[in-house]
Amino acid sequence: MTFHLDQLLSSDELRGWTDRLQAAGDLWRPGAETAGWHARAVKHNHQLDRSSPLHLQLAAELEERLGAHPRLQAAAFPRRIHGLLFSRCGPGEGYGCHVDNA
Repeated sequence: MTFHLDQLLSSDELRGWTDRLQAAGDLWRPGAETAGWHARAVKHNHQLDRSSPLHLQLAAELEERLGAHPRLQAAAFPRRIHGLLFSRCGPGEGYGCHVDNA
């Protein structure tokens, strides 16, 4: 089942998050670091370091908003949300065709 969650962030909040993520500098790591054997060759993106204070803060805030979203509450009862990633792709980058590890 696929469904769209809208209004997780207001326009102002989204701009603030975007500014913070763009200013993260060396906190962005190559996406291949979290890729399995199959994806490593085709995953050309960057992901915010999951141990960084910025990632921990944004992930906690996003989990809270997801848990309170009425559409998610109506469609699922997640016990927990696991493995949030903040990813970015620059010119010529992308995920490529791959299957994630279990």
